[in-house]
Amino acid sequence: MTAMIDTMVLAYAFQAEGRNPVSKRQQKEHSAGLDGMAAHHAASRLVLSRLATVRISAITVVEFRRGMRENEIAWFDNKLSGFEVLDISGPVATKASELLRLRVNGKGESSCYKCLGTKEEAVCGKCGLRVSSQRKLNDAIVVATAELSDKVQVLYSFDGGVHAFQKHLKQCLIRNPLEMLAASERKAVEKPPEQAKQGTEPATGKRGNLMLVDKEGNPILPG
Repeated sequence: MTAMIDTMVLAYAFQAEGRNPVSKRQQKEHSAGLDGMAAHHAASRLVLSRLATVRISAITVVEFRRGMRENEIAWFDNKLSGFEVLDISGPVATKASELLRLRVNGKGESSCYKCLGTKEEAVCGKCGLRVSSQRKLNDAIVVATAELSDKVQVLYSFDGGVHAFQKHLKQCLIRNPLEMLAASERKAVEKPPEQAKQGTEPATGKRGNLMLVDKEGNPILPG
């Protein structure tokens, strides 16, 4: 599976390792309570474990580094060396602008041309503000990067703002990591007792191998 993850998926994976790059505001936006946080942690770790290469957009590097303390930057840069960072090229910038224009002018869309906000978006219960236009711009860049890369078939994101671009894409499928987690848990329950006891994977029959799945979460058989 050739895939890319967005900033929040990586942030939750890091948080599960004991790091805390996810703000309280972001936690509240993306998950409901402690149970929701645990599911987001598990789903993020599962996605990363299934990827032979972890791909992220260069904008994700910006979003992480801008809020880090000095003693955290070296740790992050060391982790970054194990990822493939996809550049923001001229075509990506053009595609991102086209995606934003479609959000403003497309059928069924009611985005403001200035702030990129929509009437359908929920507001923060504390401050009453909607998602910033800068964040929506970042979302468009991430989606455009995934759509134009021949290395990416699936973009994993928890963000509803990212998923809203799906209707305007032709190549890339945007999936919520929680879907993979649900499929994995369902297959674990359905696994025959003798296989569970031996610790083998039904798709490979080999101990310890990770199971490859298609876009619907179904196992891909070898050969």
